[in-house]
Amino acid sequence: MSSEPITQREFEEYKENMRRALEIQAREYERRLSDLNHEKEQLKEQQTTYVRLETYNTRNHDVDTQLRALNSFRDNMQGRMIGYSGIVLLIGIAATILLHFLH
Repeated sequence: MSSEPITQREFEEYKENMRRALEIQAREYERRLSDLNHEKEQLKEQQTTYVRLETYNTRNHDVDTQLRALNSFRDNMQGRMIGYSGIVLLIGIAATILLHFLH
């Protein structure tokens, strides 16, 4: 840097260059802020598709409880069906024996 004084024209050019640089910087800041705001909106939209962990855990527990109840009911019904099948088999055997002796 020289120690010579600058002219009025040089000073005005310097001021104009600084003004332009500040305008460019302000536009860049505005662009970045706009990008960040857009990203913020996208994140908000994505969050609406998520389920809160507490909600998931509660519903998952409810589904597990219902599933255990259904499995218990199924097992009970299977036991009954086996029992009824045994009874029908015994009735069939008894009927066969009875018919055999009646002839």
